Amino acid sequence: MATTETMNGQEQHPHEMTEYNGTHRLFMQSMLSHRILEESQAEVIYEKICDMLNADKADFGDFVAVINKEISDVDLALRRTVDEYNSSAIIALVNTRGDEVAQLATTYTANEIGFFKRVLELIVTADDEAFSLGSMAAIREGPKLKPAFSQRETEELLNKLVADKWLMRRRDGYYVLHMRSIIELQNYLKETFENEIHECLMCMEIVTVGERCSQGRCEVRLHTHCAAGYFPEQDNGSEIKCPTCGTTWARDNTIGTIRQ
Repeated sequence: MATTETMNGQEQHPHEMTEYNGTHRLFMQSMLSHRILEESQAEVIYEKICDMLNADKADFGDFVAVINKEISDVDLALRRTVDEYNSSAIIALVNTRGDEVAQLATTYTANEIGFFKRVLELIVTADDEAFSLGSMAAIREGPKLKPAFSQRETEELLNKLVADKWLMRRRDGYYVLHMRSIIELQNYLKETFENEIHECLMCMEIVTVGERCSQGRCEVRLHTHCAAGYFPEQDNGSEIKCPTCGTTWARDNTIGTIRQ
């Protein structure tokens, strides 16, 4: 059987690279802390772990697959996707149990979870598929709870939701869904807001930032990065059309973007 040699001179059999070991455990500890990372950052962490343990580097995708096989029994998974806000490849550690929102009970009170669910609702049902909620509108929801939150308590909770990567605050002060919410709460979002949540026609992932068909009855939505890959370059001025209904596609007919 072929073997490889580690930096300390020890032989490493190929099967050892496909079995859950110290490199996988240390990487999981890091993901438990970060929860979500750009894949480039995750690969740097993986390489540092391999260097520290004098272990050979496997293909990152194969490495992740070994971890997923190990952690599936405890309802966890590493999911790889593309950040719809900046088009970077990301990896996230997510729970795979049925009621994702209920799992927040380990770090949030029932009242705090109720507030978060209300903010989710207001973001997802925002007019014209804006998928955002103004700061003052979010703060006004706190005093409506029973028991009510003060303005200061509401602001502190919003800051916590941002720090925990459930929400993100844009530069214009509006709150939007963090990619962690889009990935980890996808079943909840699809089931609760089936009329508002659309999947990208290209990648079949939830899309809250991207482009839409100009035909009002057509439900085609595309992530910005997926649209850029699907539609040809327009140097020749050729007209592009919706892949489903054939309506002329306007690249500036967007959802979830900052309105000027």
